[in-house]
Amino acid sequence: LMIGLELVDSPGIGRIFCEAMLRNGVLCKETRNNIIRFSPPLVIEKKELDWATEKIIKVLNTNLNG
Repeated sequence: LMIGLELVDSPGIGRIFCEAMLRNGVLCKETRNNIIRFSPPLVIEKKELDWATEKIIKVLNTNLNG
């Protein structure tokens, strides 16, 4: 199970996003400058996906460059 998230290309945005996700309890990895890779376990439950989605939305709604 793997999914990618493509962000608008901006210097260092992948690392900044991943560090913000880590502070919110979600591990991810920048694959390129602006592509983020998530690899949850195959046995992940819907409530865990919902929790992670909330965290992703929270980070996306913050000013990552500010």
